[in-house]
Amino acid sequence: MNNEYVLSLPNFIDAAYARQIGLGIITDDWLASDDTHALKVYTDFVTIDVESDPYLKSIRDKYPKLFPYIKIMKMDQGQWPAHIDTMRECAINIPVQNCNETKVTRFGQPGVAVESLVTVFGDLEKEWHSHEYITFVEEQEMDFEIAITVATLINTKRPHQVINSTETKRVVLSWSYDAPFEEAKQDLLNE
Repeated sequence: MNNEYVLSLPNFIDAAYARQIGLGIITDDWLASDDTHALKVYTDFVTIDVESDPYLKSIRDKYPKLFPYIKIMKMDQGQWPAHIDTMRECAINIPVQNCNETKVTRFGQPGVAVESLVTVFGDLEKEWHSHEYITFVEEQEMDFEIAITVATLINTKRPHQVINSTETKRVVLSWSYDAPFEEAKQDLLNE
């Protein structure tokens, strides 16, 4: 898959190795936390140090615009509302656990960036505020969706939301790339 939102990269990383690393780090407490707590307490602070892993470092040596760390994101049943990432332009999401067609990422055309909105995030409905990591978006037209079943470069500057329609927890590794999406695509395709 290759479009303005995503680029599938089935040969980017050894999937079994990525799964082993992710599952070796994520804890039962992390998995039991609601999504917003897990993002605040674990995802941004318990990361994979790429430079200390020879295999991951070899990938970063090949693509030096990859960040020196990888975040782990888990998602319960529910949704992550439409947003754009403010701290990165794109990232390679790598499936770890329960990544199938029951968990999709939807992308859309630019909407209206908002300071806050009342919606469901995870399974909690309340007013959510944009912050240093994400800006919430309303009135966007979602026109593409994908299940992240292989490593996939995603355009985090386009409004996107994630939906998990089952009780199984989705876990992905998210490896940020320090370039605009189109530049990252060219780097990764011109291998």
